[in-house]
Amino acid sequence: MTKLAQNRDQLWTLMRDMRRFTLTELVEQSTMERSSVRTYLLILEKAGYIAILKRNTGKPHVYNLVRDNGVYRPELTTEGDAKPPTGRQKMWMAMKALGNFTYKDVAFTASVTMNVAKEYCIALRNACYLRVVEISKPGTPETYVFVKSKDTGLKAPQIKKDKSIFDRNLQKTVWTPEGKKS
Repeated sequence: MTKLAQNRDQLWTLMRDMRRFTLTELVEQSTMERSSVRTYLLILEKAGYIAILKRNTGKPHVYNLVRDNGVYRPELTTEGDAKPPTGRQKMWMAMKALGNFTYKDVAFTASVTMNVAKEYCIALRNACYLRVVEISKPGTPETYVFVKSKDTGLKAPQIKKDKSIFDRNLQKTVWTPEGKKS
């Protein structure tokens, strides 16, 4: 049984697999609302990733993937412009590039606030993406190293409302506040 697309990441994968598709075909292979899929198609069309192959009155449009961004879907605004990397994305890239680092190093490198960097470092430490190499001392924060085996891809893990960690590269929750790893 084919897995149904539940979000834009999975919808992008579906479009890459199909290459040519209609709105209805995508909706049938996803759990997303028709209006959400339509909106995403309009954004991709504005950005030049898909084009309408056949525009027949009264019949479904046939779309063609004309610009394949690869495995990772393009991050776009509703106008079809490329979104700049988020603070979390910049922190994720910085952590992978830095050797040993503190949350202060991450904040400086990624141009985010100290509190934002500290929260994200603690969350990723809890989920075992970061290993503590030097414990904190009065006036000195913990020093971390990025765990190379946890480099799951380009997308930064997300902190959900319930404080769980969702890895967009793996499409799964990898840590919950109860300390359970998936």
